[in-house]
Amino acid sequence: MLLLVRYWRSSRRECKGYRRYFKRQTGAKRDIIVINAGAALLVGGKADNLVSGIRIAAETIDNGKALGKLKDFVKTAGDSGKLERFL
Repeated sequence: MLLLVRYWRSSRRECKGYRRYFKRQTGAKRDIIVINAGAALLVGGKADNLVSGIRIAAETIDNGKALGKLKDFVKTAGDSGKLERFL
Protein backbone atom coordinates (compact mmCIF):
# COMPACT_ATOMS: atom_id res chain seq x y z
CA MET A 1 0.00 0.00 0.00
CA LEU A 2 2.82 2.40 0.87
CA LEU A 3 4.40 1.76 -2.53
CA LEU A 4 1.10 2.59 -4.24
CA VAL A 5 0.81 5.87 -2.30
CA ARG A 6 4.40 6.79 -3.22
CA TYR A 7 3.71 5.99 -6.88
CA TRP A 8 0.53 8.12 -6.85
CA ARG A 9 2.34 11.06 -5.25
CA SER A 10 5.18 10.75 -7.75
CA SER A 11 2.75 10.62 -10.69
CA ARG A 12 0.89 13.63 -9.38
CA ARG A 13 4.12 15.64 -9.06
CA GLU A 14 5.09 14.57 -12.56
CA CYS A 15 1.77 15.75 -13.99
CA LYS A 16 2.02 19.07 -12.21
CA GLY A 17 5.55 19.41 -13.55
CA TYR A 18 4.40 18.92 -17.15
CA ARG A 19 1.71 21.55 -16.69
CA ARG A 20 4.43 24.20 -16.92
CA TYR A 21 5.21 23.15 -20.46
CA PHE A 22 1.65 23.83 -21.55
CA LYS A 23 2.05 27.38 -20.26
CA ARG A 24 5.03 28.54 -22.34
CA GLN A 25 7.81 27.65 -19.92
CA THR A 26 11.09 27.16 -21.70
CA GLY A 27 13.92 24.76 -21.07
CA ALA A 28 15.44 21.48 -22.14
CA LYS A 29 12.40 19.39 -21.12
CA ARG A 30 10.09 21.59 -23.17
CA ASP A 31 12.46 21.32 -26.12
CA ILE A 32 12.28 17.52 -25.92
CA ILE A 33 8.49 17.63 -25.71
CA VAL A 34 8.30 19.95 -28.74
CA ILE A 35 10.74 17.86 -30.80
CA ASN A 36 8.85 14.68 -29.95
CA ALA A 37 5.51 16.27 -30.83
CA GLY A 38 7.01 17.64 -34.05
CA ALA A 39 8.21 14.18 -35.02
CA ALA A 40 4.75 12.77 -34.28
CA LEU A 41 3.20 15.42 -36.54
CA LEU A 42 5.63 14.46 -39.31
CA VAL A 43 4.91 10.74 -38.97
CA GLY A 44 1.18 11.45 -38.78
CA GLY A 45 1.30 13.41 -42.03
CA LYS A 46 0.43 16.78 -40.44
CA ALA A 47 3.84 18.30 -41.25
CA ASP A 48 5.95 18.22 -44.42
CA ASN A 49 9.26 17.97 -42.56
CA LEU A 50 10.60 17.84 -39.02
CA VAL A 51 11.28 21.59 -38.82
CA SER A 52 7.70 22.46 -39.74
CA GLY A 53 6.44 19.80 -37.31
CA ILE A 54 8.46 21.36 -34.51
CA ARG A 55 7.16 24.81 -35.44
CA ILE A 56 3.55 23.59 -35.42
CA ALA A 57 4.05 21.81 -32.09
CA ALA A 58 5.58 24.89 -30.46
CA GLU A 59 2.79 27.14 -31.75
CA THR A 60 0.12 24.70 -30.59
CA ILE A 61 1.58 24.58 -27.10
CA ASP A 62 2.11 28.34 -26.91
CA ASN A 63 -1.40 29.29 -28.06
CA GLY A 64 -3.06 26.92 -25.56
CA LYS A 65 -4.56 24.53 -28.10
CA ALA A 66 -2.46 21.59 -26.83
CA LEU A 67 -3.82 21.98 -23.30
CA GLY A 68 -7.34 22.27 -24.71
CA LYS A 69 -6.87 19.02 -26.65
CA LEU A 70 -5.56 17.30 -23.53
CA LYS A 71 -8.63 18.42 -21.60
CA ASP A 72 -10.91 17.21 -24.41
CA PHE A 73 -9.14 13.84 -24.45
CA VAL A 74 -9.53 13.39 -20.69
CA LYS A 75 -13.21 14.36 -20.84
CA THR A 76 -13.79 11.86 -23.64
CA ALA A 77 -11.76 9.12 -21.97
CA GLY A 78 -13.22 9.44 -18.51
CA ASP A 79 -13.20 11.62 -15.44
CA SER A 80 -12.29 15.24 -16.27
CA GLY A 81 -12.15 15.96 -12.52
CA LYS A 82 -8.96 13.93 -12.35
CA LEU A 83 -7.24 16.27 -14.80
CA GLU A 84 -8.35 19.36 -12.88
CA ARG A 85 -6.74 18.02 -9.70
CA PHE A 86 -3.41 17.86 -11.52
CA LEU A 87 -3.71 21.19 -13.29
